[in-house]
Amino acid sequence: MGIGTGVLAGIVLAGGALVAVRLRIVDARSARSWESEWAGIEPLWSGRLRPGQGAGDD
Repeated sequence: MGIGTGVLAGIVLAGGALVAVRLRIVDARSARSWESEWAGIEPLWSGRLRPGQGAGDD
């Protein structure tokens, strides 16, 4: 009974570790995507000019 409990606990811990790793990967990918999208939207949203952009270059 103790071995079965140990095996079950090991499976649960391994599954939890896999889920945690996958969530980190998805979170990092989402953050990169958000950053690249925000880099294009932020200047328009805030009214700031992008580097190399002059007045009237919309």
